[in-house]
Amino acid sequence: MAAVSTMPMPLQWSDPQRWGDPDGSPDLLARSSFTAVLAFIAGAYSPGSGLETLPGELILEVFKGLNLASAVALSATCKRVRQLFMSHRSHIVLSILPSDPDVSPADGLCQVAAMGPGDLTVPWGTWLDKEVWFKRKMLCPGGQLPAWICEDADKRVAPPGVAYLGDADVDRLLEVSGVVRGWERIFPRFRFWQHPEHARKLRAHEAMRLRRAVYHWMRYDYYFHRDRDRLLLLRPPGPLERFGSDSDERCRNFVRMLDSGEASELADLWITVKTAVTSICPSLAAVRLGVETSLTEEQLGGVAWGATEHEHSMSVSTMLKLGPERLLYYIEHAHEYSKARLVDEIARTRPGIESDGESLTAAICVVYRERYDHCVSREAPAPPSPFSSPREPFGGILDWEEDGVEALRGSVKAGFGLRWSGGGEEEEDDDEDDAEEEDDYNMLLGDLGL
Repeated sequence: MAAVSTMPMPLQWSDPQRWGDPDGSPDLLARSSFTAVLAFIAGAYSPGSGLETLPGELILEVFKGLNLASAVALSATCKRVRQLFMSHRSHIVLSILPSDPDVSPADGLCQVAAMGPGDLTVPWGTWLDKEVWFKRKMLCPGGQLPAWICEDADKRVAPPGVAYLGDADVDRLLEVSGVVRGWERIFPRFRFWQHPEHARKLRAHEAMRLRRAVYHWMRYDYYFHRDRDRLLLLRPPGPLERFGSDSDERCRNFVRMLDSGEASELADLWITVKTAVTSICPSLAAVRLGVETSLTEEQLGGVAWGATEHEHSMSVSTMLKLGPERLLYYIEHAHEYSKARLVDEIARTRPGIESDGESLTAAICVVYRERYDHCVSREAPAPPSPFSSPREPFGGILDWEEDGVEALRGSVKAGFGLRWSGGGEEEEDDDEDDAEEEDDYNMLLGDLGL
C-alpha cells in the first residue's frame, strides 16, 4: 500500500551550465547523467525510432534533464509522453525546480505556493519565510508500515513555520511560474519607458532579480491587497493611521525582512508596474496629448481615469491592488477593453477593491527612510535608492553604472528594524507630532518620485 512521506526534500541550489540557444529559449541542461542517457539512446535505437518507443524510465530521465518550460512542451509531443508526464508530474516538476535557472530563486516560488489564509492568524505569518517540505509517494515502502502512518499521512497538520507541498500544488507552481515569465516579457518595455534609447533585454542575473521581486510582490498582494474580510486581516489603515496601526506594522515588517538590495528590487518593480498601469489607465492630460482638440471634455472623460491628477492617482492606486496575475492579463489584453468594460469587470470580480488604495508604496518608503537615517547617523554609506525623477535606466533590478554603488546593493541586512508587535500602543504622539510625521511622509514620496 502506498504511503506518503513528509520528509523534507533537499534543494540543490547549484546553477548548472546551460547549452543550446544563447537567447534563452527552452533548451537542455548539461548533466553527466543526461549525457549518458542520450548516448544510450543513440546507440540502442535507429534514427527512425520515435521518442515514444523509449522505455518509460529513460523518458523520465529526459524530463528531469530539461528546464520547466521545455518539460511542459515535451509532454505535448505525443500521447504516451503526455501520460508519463501526468503520472509522474509532481516528481518531475519538483526535481526540475531547484536547478531550473528560468524560475530561480526556487525558494521564492515555493514560498508563494505555500501561502495560505492560516498565515494571517499569527503576527509573523505574513512576513516570515516558511520551511517547505515536499510530500513524496513511496512506491516501495520496504516493509509493513504502521497503520497510523498510512491512515493519517494525508490529514497531518504541518507544524508552525512548516508548509507541505504535494501533487495538488504542482498546478499552482506551474501557474505562478507562467505569471512570472509573463512579467519577464513586458518588464523591459515599461522599465525603459522614459528612456527608450536605452531599452535592452535583461541580463541573466537581472532576470533573476526580477523573478525574486515578483515573488515578493505576489506574497504581499496575497496578504495585504486582497479582500480583508475574506482573509481575516485587520481593517485597512486610514489616512491618519498610516504610522500607527498593527496592520501597517505587518506591511512594513514584510519589507523589513528584505535586505536593501531586495527592497530596491521590489521598489523598482513596483514603480514599473505603476507605469504599466498608467498606460492602460491614462490621465486626462495624457489623453489630451494623443487625441484631436475637437473632442469635448465629456468625450475625453470617457477615456481618461479621473478628471484631476488626484483622482487619477487614486484610480491607479486602486488598480495596483489587482495583483500580478490580473494586471498582467489586462496589460497584455488592453486592446480588448474599453474603460467602461474594464471598470465593470473589476467591479464584478472585486466588489470591495475601492475601499482603500494600495499600501506597498508607503511600506517601501517608510522602511527606506528608516535605513537611510540609520546609515546617516552611523556615517555609513546609505543603500542606493532606485527612485529618481525622471527614472534612470539603471538601479534597482538593473545594474548600477558605478561599481561602488553596486557594491552597496545589500549593505543593510534583512530584518533591520523588525518589530514583533504592533506599534499602535507605543506611538501615541500628539497632534503636532502626527502632522509633522505626515509632512515627512509626503516629502519622502516627493523625493522618491512617487
